[in-house]
Amino acid sequence: MTEKTNPDTINIEDLPSDIVQSTLPFLSPNDLKNLSLTNKYFHNLLSQDESTTVWHELFHKVFGTQHTNDEPFQSKNSEEYKSVSETICINTYPDLNWHERFRKRSHDSAFYTWGCLKHSRLGYTANSNPNLLQSNINNVGISSKFGVNKPTKVPWFNNDPTADRTTSISPQNSVVQISSGGFSFQILTSSGKIYSTGSTFTGGHKGPGPLDLDHDYDPFRDFISHMESSFPRLRVPGRGLVNTTGSFNIQRISPTTTSNASIGEPHPNIYQKLEEIEKYSSQYIPNNDHIRRMFTSNCFAAFQVEDVATFFDEKNAPKFIAISSGRSHFIGLTDQNVLFSWDSPTSDFGAKIEFKDLPSRETNPILKIGCGWNFSCIYIYNIGLVVWSSRSSIQKGITESFANYKIIPNTSELSGDNKILDFACLQDNTVLYITTSGKQIYLYKDGQTITLDLDIKGRLLKITSCFSLITIFTDQHSYMLKVSNGTIDYTSLSSLDLDIQGETIISLAAGDYHTIGLSQRGNIYTWGTESQQCGCLGLGAPEYIVTQAMLGETEGRRNIKVLKPTKVELEEGYKCIGITGGGWHSGAILIKK
Repeated sequence: MTEKTNPDTINIEDLPSDIVQSTLPFLSPNDLKNLSLTNKYFHNLLSQDESTTVWHELFHKVFGTQHTNDEPFQSKNSEEYKSVSETICINTYPDLNWHERFRKRSHDSAFYTWGCLKHSRLGYTANSNPNLLQSNINNVGISSKFGVNKPTKVPWFNNDPTADRTTSISPQNSVVQISSGGFSFQILTSSGKIYSTGSTFTGGHKGPGPLDLDHDYDPFRDFISHMESSFPRLRVPGRGLVNTTGSFNIQRISPTTTSNASIGEPHPNIYQKLEEIEKYSSQYIPNNDHIRRMFTSNCFAAFQVEDVATFFDEKNAPKFIAISSGRSHFIGLTDQNVLFSWDSPTSDFGAKIEFKDLPSRETNPILKIGCGWNFSCIYIYNIGLVVWSSRSSIQKGITESFANYKIIPNTSELSGDNKILDFACLQDNTVLYITTSGKQIYLYKDGQTITLDLDIKGRLLKITSCFSLITIFTDQHSYMLKVSNGTIDYTSLSSLDLDIQGETIISLAAGDYHTIGLSQRGNIYTWGTESQQCGCLGLGAPEYIVTQAMLGETEGRRNIKVLKPTKVELEEGYKCIGITGGGWHSGAILIKK
């Protein structure tokens, strides 16, 4: 007996190629790879060299920033808009196809930093980086090495030289995105892991975390406190009570039984558990202990159960697809649309952020994330822009934290001229945004929304901001506005022009007093103030900037001021495809040409 075929059933192999290609934006990179391996039809349709569409989509998904406010939403009025990295790769490699560009971006890019060395925020110290030339270090005083004055390659994972460049989707440790706070850099890899540079990402300052006098539950801190208090104390004249270390007959807190040690005999290593916890929760770049992996609280069962013997579970480690940084905090969005926030000087673990009384992520996913100076902002489908500057603390047995949020009115439109196109964050829950109409810039502050009356030409395409600067991109020109203590100086509106004909700025980042611009040709330009000779402009030694090249002038005792955008010299044969900046430091992703 033969099986009857339903005449209305469509064989998947009968689908026209244009229909298959139209589904690609909805698939993950691994889904795309697996689909190409399903059968001969899909393999030929999505073959690595023949399908320009699939590799362009892979490039956009893996190396784009569509889930952060670094790039605007796509709309019918912005179809001609290309991401920064796409634009530069097209201009740098005009003769390569998207598969070849993808391989170049995956295998031949590297992370570079420069600026203040304090807290090893650059991902290295003056003595730990073999790539750092002594001539590129700014000294303050006789022996103090304070800053790096030129882009310097950060010690990173060594790419496997035996990796098949023709078939691998992307090296697991390829740098996908970089972001910068006031005291560190955050790095997102193609495997979905987040790394942070230096000894602190907060600088000891409070971010949009738990309110004053409150803090997140930390089972490891509790374990230490319990362990120390479990040992007898001796009263020492002049010193009060002093903890002992376990050479007495006491009740062990460990679930395992051990023999008691008498006075004078060696006692067990009471810090063994802590050492194991430290091993799992402190993972560093090989041969570089100035860049560490950042974990979420749900990676450790001890946050939910009273058993510190259960340390770390890699299966619970989320895969991140986007990061954004504020001054003393950063947030990350996972491939499961879960949001985590690192925002407390008392905890290094990311807190899962929930929003009470809002619909589930299944029906209303988070589409974009962003950070201001001291708050976070996200765009939720059919809800709009949501801001918060504090959250509830994580409690024992519960890993979720609830944001004390506000919804910006009239930002939930899904279509039409009032649909959100792009947004930028300042400080104190102040947000700028533009809509697909491209006509107005809106400012939300203190619960009120107003429009900015600015003399600009062209349809609005993109808006970015940082601590001291707002940048506006239109289809005709680019503009800058200065910001001081969160207040916009409307009289400071100026055109963002370069002296080199045909070269324009397409991306901007800034620190406290300096600005970094990236052109469509992959060149970096910097200007502003280099505080205390920290090197954040990347233009070279102070005497070179002021005396030899006459690019700037001294301001005060140790500050250097460069008034106009000045090109940063990169290593020969390199172009830049991504920039970031914060505080007194700058960073970039460079690619070998």
